[in-house]
Amino acid sequence: MKWLPSAMGIDPSSPLCDRFCAAPAAQGLLLISHAGEEKAVHGAAQQASGNPLRLRRTLDHGVRVVVAHCSSLGDTVDLDRGPEGPIVPCFDLFPRTLGETRGFFAPRERKTA
Repeated sequence: MKWLPSAMGIDPSSPLCDRFCAAPAAQGLLLISHAGEEKAVHGAAQQASGNPLRLRRTLDHGVRVVVAHCSSLGDTVDLDRGPEGPIVPCFDLFPRTLGETRGFFAPRERKTA
């Protein structure tokens, strides 16, 4: 499954996503979600939805997430400092979210004979 939050009108931190998140979490499916500024498709009016910190709620549901482009483009609000927090590069927020390893995709350990 793939999300382009700014283009699709999805706020990953919204309670409206809770029911959706139950299915991939239960089935062990990966969710690919773009984070950072979206340039491939229209969605400029909703660029805030690409804030990587907004993926925390999705991760809290146990969804495994691949963050496309690692939030490499754009600037957004540092939500950890409040809804009116400073504007910082999305890429600076990504490692903070990544440090919360609760659902990010990681290679499975290889079994040795």
